[in-house]
Amino acid sequence: MHISVIGDSLTKGVILSEGKYQELEEGFVNIVSQEKGLALKNFSKFGSTVRYGHSVLTRHSAEISESEYTIIEFGGNDSDFIWDVIASEPYTRHQSRTPEDEYYELYADLIHKVRDLGSEPIMLSLAPIIGKRYFSFVTRRMTDERKSNVYKWLGYDSEAMYRWHEHYNEATFQIAKMTDTPIIDITSSLDRCVGGKEQYYCEDGIHPNAEGHRFIASQIMKNVE
Repeated sequence: MHISVIGDSLTKGVILSEGKYQELEEGFVNIVSQEKGLALKNFSKFGSTVRYGHSVLTRHSAEISESEYTIIEFGGNDSDFIWDVIASEPYTRHQSRTPEDEYYELYADLIHKVRDLGSEPIMLSLAPIIGKRYFSFVTRRMTDERKSNVYKWLGYDSEAMYRWHEHYNEATFQIAKMTDTPIIDITSSLDRCVGGKEQYYCEDGIHPNAEGHRFIASQIMKNVE
């Protein structure tokens, strides 16, 4: 079976180790493909938003058209903000990297285009983030004043990061329903895991670590045919 993957650092298998981002050889996508004997083409890229998915279709339409299924995973970077700008302008309204209305439109259009190429799309939900850990990470090089500005903009609640990210995850499920696309839920498994999801995350609070990737792979293989 031939499968293409379009996504961001989650499906690319990127982790933060010793202060540097690096690609994990045994990311969950590779683990599942090896266990199931799948021929895999992974077009995922660190830092990508759903707009990147459209550029992949332009460059790799031939490969995707030859794939029986195309796994699509976006939303984490789309929901994020430019925190340095917020630190400078804490009283201004700021848009996420992909505003919500554009996220719906671009994601749905991407799914339709994959189908037009003859491949069946399957979506992945977002891996939840750890709000407090992510806040500490994005403000780690800021002055106390700028860090305080970000905290102020968040309503003095770092867990607002988690809730906004979860809002985009809910939008992802709605897009799956709107487009009648199967979606694999990896969010619930991590949120409800025994011992807490923190054990499965890197210090930035957004990237699963090596154990996190193994956990995600086990949940996918356990629950998805």
